[in-house]
Amino acid sequence: MLDDADYLKNIIYATKILVEATANQNTMIGIKNAQSEYLYISPYFLEQTKTNFDPQNTSISLWKNYPFNLVREDELKIMQLKQPMQFLVIDYFAGKLSPRIFIKIPIINPKTNNVVGIICQSIAYQQFNLNTNLNQALNTQDQKDDAKQLLTPTLSARQKQVVFLFLNNLSSQEIANFINKTTDKSIKKTTIDSILSEQLYPKFNVNNRTDLKQVLINLGFHLKVPENLLYPIVYKHQILAENTKKINLN
Repeated sequence: MLDDADYLKNIIYATKILVEATANQNTMIGIKNAQSEYLYISPYFLEQTKTNFDPQNTSISLWKNYPFNLVREDELKIMQLKQPMQFLVIDYFAGKLSPRIFIKIPIINPKTNNVVGIICQSIAYQQFNLNTNLNQALNTQDQKDDAKQLLTPTLSARQKQVVFLFLNNLSSQEIANFINKTTDKSIKKTTIDSILSEQLYPKFNVNNRTDLKQVLINLGFHLKVPENLLYPIVYKHQILAENTKKINLN
């Protein structure tokens, strides 16, 4: 029977083998102990976040705008509930502003049922195609189509934000969650529904979301990134996805 310390050591050893001795060397993964101290960070993770990892100072955050005190607060909750948490991180990777899903999963020793640490993994968020849209927007922001400009309704800052997230396939609830977590505003799903149906439908002379999306794309709104999305942010919420489970290895 492995005690908690030996169990965590085995998890770290197995992770190193998988990451560094296989084709998965571009994996962004880290392992922490129950004190939220990093015991292992994959080389690619360190490289992409440009973090100088000091073995003498393992109580760190890999995200500049997500300080360690908040990290610790979230991870205490994860360990207490024994449930994973997911983050949407928009930050710089390889010199480009890019969205990533950052997942934290409690490591549970099946023999003691104790949470002995946390696995942190970052993966590309393909559905939220912000990286492509950002690059397109930044590369074409000086190119103006005068005729299209004349046909394009003027939008408020909130409407622009909703439009951008809507065009990146987020639901009304997801848009509301995103705004609530990344601003000091409190917005409900019904508010997002209202912005879409009562404000944007009339502006663009449509009656449903499918037509609205097509009109917005035709007018180039998928290339117009709201200013507050051009800066690194962290979006946290409790994950409910069935494919993300507690790490509970034998």
